[in-house]
Amino acid sequence: MTWTFLTNAVDKTPSTTGQWVDVDLSANVPPGTKTALLKIVNTSSSIDYNYGIRPKGSSVTRVLKLLNRTNCIAVVKLDVNYVFQAYIESTLLKIYLWGYSDEDLCFINPYDKSTNTTGQWVDVANDELPSGAKGAIYERVNLEPAANILGLRPKGSTTDLSSSSRINYIGHDWAMVGVDVNRYAQQYAATTNLDLYLWGHAGSDFTPFVNPVDITPTTTGAWTTVNLSSYIPEGAYGVLLAFHNTSSTTMYEGDCRKTGSTDDFWRKIRALFVKWYAVGVDSNRNVDIYIESTSVKVYLWGYFKPPITYVNISDYASGLETFSGRASLLLADFSTGFETWVTGISISAADFASGFEALSITQASLLSIADFATGLEVARSIAMLATMDAALGSEVCSRTVPESISLGDLAHGLEAVSAFALRPRPPAFRGRPAYLLRPAVEAPSIGFYCREISVPPGSAVEEEVWIEGDVIKSVSVVFPPGPHGLLKVAIFYGEKKIYPSEEKSWISGDNERIETHAVWRLPETPCRLIVRAENHDTLYPHMFFLRLETGWIESITLKPSAEGGLFEIGI
Repeated sequence: MTWTFLTNAVDKTPSTTGQWVDVDLSANVPPGTKTALLKIVNTSSSIDYNYGIRPKGSSVTRVLKLLNRTNCIAVVKLDVNYVFQAYIESTLLKIYLWGYSDEDLCFINPYDKSTNTTGQWVDVANDELPSGAKGAIYERVNLEPAANILGLRPKGSTTDLSSSSRINYIGHDWAMVGVDVNRYAQQYAATTNLDLYLWGHAGSDFTPFVNPVDITPTTTGAWTTVNLSSYIPEGAYGVLLAFHNTSSTTMYEGDCRKTGSTDDFWRKIRALFVKWYAVGVDSNRNVDIYIESTSVKVYLWGYFKPPITYVNISDYASGLETFSGRASLLLADFSTGFETWVTGISISAADFASGFEALSITQASLLSIADFATGLEVARSIAMLATMDAALGSEVCSRTVPESISLGDLAHGLEAVSAFALRPRPPAFRGRPAYLLRPAVEAPSIGFYCREISVPPGSAVEEEVWIEGDVIKSVSVVFPPGPHGLLKVAIFYGEKKIYPSEEKSWISGDNERIETHAVWRLPETPCRLIVRAENHDTLYPHMFFLRLETGWIESITLKPSAEGGLFEIGI
């Protein structure tokens, strides 16, 4: 998980004022933490105090005001000892740890992204961010003696909230903003005395909205739990919010916190000001919001959700280890059996003599080895059994667990060849023949899946497609007239691009249909694919039609392989 958002903030206010000092988070964050999310609160009821935040080793000396009774966020890089530096004019100005990340998201020194163009939205190029970054972290700075507008939004957005995007006089704060596929955002500066500094990116878990969703609660004057399940996907653990006080005359309170928190800070938002927050949500995708008046509008600009990770397999001697967002598998030793914990389901074999029993994740059916002499028997509603010979063992092509389970030798026992990797036979058996399993017949069609996907200008979208079967038989993408190759499409399994096959390639076209019959085997069924589309046209939206056809593998044959020591399923 890239970010961890704390339920309750931890006070890390320095005791020393009027100078830069170290702030040590080693007692508050786990090993490997590289970035801190802070909440800065001016608890004074009348005085606007100066503060500054920087990485240890940075050359930044900027200390500017935070208005009394207000708060804001800051994001800062940590050194190897989990230290950053802070400057506070008074201990009434509090610094809280609000979250942290195991990704190195921020720079030691920021990049100046200020503009001399005023009174209109202009592009902000963020070439310093890594390829694939979806959000930018900025520091907004106002050097004038009066409040001024410095608005931010993703490039391609049509939402104009600049009129309520002021920043306080001789002051600064931090914001997270989505960027397009070229890492562009946009800013709106009212004067040339407004500066914008790029500090880093929002992390690999972040997905921005090109245009925000208004989630302003109707209840005022109290903390309200707002459910976001209609707007963010299952598994999301945080959101990016912006609070805009649209009143031109009155300052009102507005703030947010993770549901279950008891945090209750000063939270005034001056007239026509904006405050940005990255905040955690609970497992039900709830967040707590406080507004004093419905003049304070709350906008949802994106969410944080961990990507699917890959299965890593070591050799048979050290066992099978898998670390992913969805499962954790462990093979302690091939002679003591196979233990797997997947989403709370235990799959275990005490030893080879008693055989292999597995509880299926999707079908809750039972697999068992009744006797080594008769080979592998499977009682499973959607699996196929092919027992070739007791001497050669038996092979199973499962439709929900895409593995070949081979009894290479009665004395050897059970070898499992994962869909993601191959494991060699033990040294004592490497002189014996190996076998390659290939389908004897084509896979009959079982599923046909269609999607119609639209992509706004200068933005990217992702859509889940759940499919069933053993293999993808064909993929078809239809582009209507108009995109002229600027609409790029690809299909992913987790982070692996499967169509097209080359990592740097994309499917594109104009007024044409692109189709492939390249077979790809599903690692599991149902199988979750991600369709990602990027619209590089900054003026017009474009759409495409996607069609996927899947099939089952009906039978398999056993053939000797030219290479010794491996068993595998091939398509």
